[in-house]
Amino acid sequence: MNAISQQIQDKHPQFNQTIDGASRLVLANEYYNRSVQADLSIEERIKERLKAKKICLEVLTEEPDQVDMLNIMGRISIDEMDFDSALVLLTKALKADPEVINSWINMAYLHLVCRKPEHAEKCINHALKLEPEDLKALKVLAYTKLQQGNFIEAFQTYRALVNQGLIDETIQSGLAQSAPMIKAEAFDSQLQSDVESFMKLPEVNPEAFAPLATSLLDHKYGLSDDDSQLNLDELANDHFLLTCLSNIQMPSKVIEELARSLRYCVLADSLHNTRIRDELVNLAVALSLYSSNNEFVMEIKPDEQKGLESLIMLLNGFVADKTWHPNDICGAMVLVTMYQPISSLGISEDISERSINDWADFMQPIVEKTLFDNLYLTELASENLKITETSQQPESNVICDHYSESPYPRWTSLGYHTPTDYLQALHTELPHFQPSKELKNKTLEFLVAGCGTGLQAIRAAKYFNNIKVTAIDLSSSSIAYARMMAAKLRVENVEFLEGNLLDVKKLGKTFDVIECSGVLHHMPEPEEGLNALYEVLADHGLIKIGLYSELARQQISATKEIIETNDIKPTLENIQQFRAMLMNKEIDGQFDEIVSRPDFYTTSGCQDLLFNPIEHLYTLPKIESLLAKFDLNFLGFIGINNRYKAQFDSAFPLDQTRSSLSNWDQVEQANPQMFNCMYQLYCSK
Repeated sequence: MNAISQQIQDKHPQFNQTIDGASRLVLANEYYNRSVQADLSIEERIKERLKAKKICLEVLTEEPDQVDMLNIMGRISIDEMDFDSALVLLTKALKADPEVINSWINMAYLHLVCRKPEHAEKCINHALKLEPEDLKALKVLAYTKLQQGNFIEAFQTYRALVNQGLIDETIQSGLAQSAPMIKAEAFDSQLQSDVESFMKLPEVNPEAFAPLATSLLDHKYGLSDDDSQLNLDELANDHFLLTCLSNIQMPSKVIEELARSLRYCVLADSLHNTRIRDELVNLAVALSLYSSNNEFVMEIKPDEQKGLESLIMLLNGFVADKTWHPNDICGAMVLVTMYQPISSLGISEDISERSINDWADFMQPIVEKTLFDNLYLTELASENLKITETSQQPESNVICDHYSESPYPRWTSLGYHTPTDYLQALHTELPHFQPSKELKNKTLEFLVAGCGTGLQAIRAAKYFNNIKVTAIDLSSSSIAYARMMAAKLRVENVEFLEGNLLDVKKLGKTFDVIECSGVLHHMPEPEEGLNALYEVLADHGLIKIGLYSELARQQISATKEIIETNDIKPTLENIQQFRAMLMNKEIDGQFDEIVSRPDFYTTSGCQDLLFNPIEHLYTLPKIESLLAKFDLNFLGFIGINNRYKAQFDSAFPLDQTRSSLSNWDQVEQANPQMFNCMYQLYCSK
């Protein structure tokens, strides 16, 4: 030590203590930050958390009011779901120094986890008084608005942050969560520009902006007005319209009517001119991708069909000549693919022999999407791992055929969600839920039974820190789609298996968590399926069940009766024509609720919604009976609108855990559409 350093130490002995305190704080923060990293195992994260806790306790023993250490300990307590201790620690930090902004932010986070957004907002307002431009506080404010159901305010806060150049993953996630809940009240060119840029952000699902995009286009062109006049060339040059048609489904009657009209006009114009005009190529490409996104669900008029057949004959003639080149048929091909995929053409095998790079740039995404993706899925399906090679029950084969012909849903993007602990996330949804000690501090074995095309399983595997996912489904093509998306998104901690839910015991293990949404009600014997799951559910394990509500699906049931009475088979042509009849009000009855559903706007969605061969409906008394038969403890519903929760709390103030199904039945009777998707309930064994 040099003389000057020694002199400083002699005069200021607290200097070394300050240095030591600062270094211990840096270490504690480093260990804590590592403890919440999603790429570490649960065991590694617990070790890092214990290191952070040890340093914090050492410092707090010497200095009980050390604010930074109290904050770290508070966050650790939240992560350990010890919310009472977190409240004590963070309250102590605020009393020690109410000017520390981080303490207010952490307290707000605690209130959000405990579903008390009104308390969180007060804390964030305190933080913003201290530092109005603090990014962390502004993000928590936006998320608080989201939790309160103030979607417009949440969206505008996130939007302002993005427009300031602050575009991290959580901000993008917030945009995507708030956007689907709002619509434009009038056309706004700046909002249009923002929405178009938001759809291109790397960590968002562009589908989240479909309602906003739809409302903007509706107001821009008066699509809901009966006397609106549209100009083909003007629309063909609307970059926003082309972007929306190419990238999102936009489940809307007015958008589909616009797309059908544009498709008709482009085809008619091209046939009249014996070629597609350059000015219309980009529009034709957008319509082709739109049709592909919606699985070619739009009706084809007889004169369109006649023109389409002539184009297909032209294509067949070109390809029959072995000297053909893709450039020879690009114009005709882009017109045809507005109506059907390349894979459905008799010449698809010849076309598949050509490299995608041989095609003009504008055709490459169409060829990739409507030909090569389908071929790849067929190849993947032949390589699926299976639970067992034994044959399925005949009734199960009906459902298997249904979903193999039309894998559902055809999703393309996952979006971003903040990685979190599964049990903590469930507590946020169900504040009175407390997991058993058997589920804590371990990697949870997680089963998705009836995973379909893998959206639920892949999202869970990617964004929950402490789970290992097994996902099963009857449909070979659905499993293939799931495997393709998992590879695309680089999600590795999920195993997809083709097989019958009834064979799940042959996997030879039990599961801490089972999710089975929208599956049991399509089985021949739902109770048999629940029993199979119950047998592999670990003691104290959790099961999420999704079942159709008889009350909410009255209009759907009435529509299915029309389909069955008239023996309408679920061919693509029949689905196209039946949808058009419903949209054009050519059938007596009320169908507005059906036409407003997103599933109505894709082939697989419509087939699942109206043409599923087996469907059981439930009431809450029936569900109560079912749970009692298996001795399952009802924990609560998720995905319920806040106003229904408020109605429940007002009507049944003594049922603070909202755990009485008979009470929920009374609320549903007063609000028949509250479970319009399905009952989504959690139970424990």
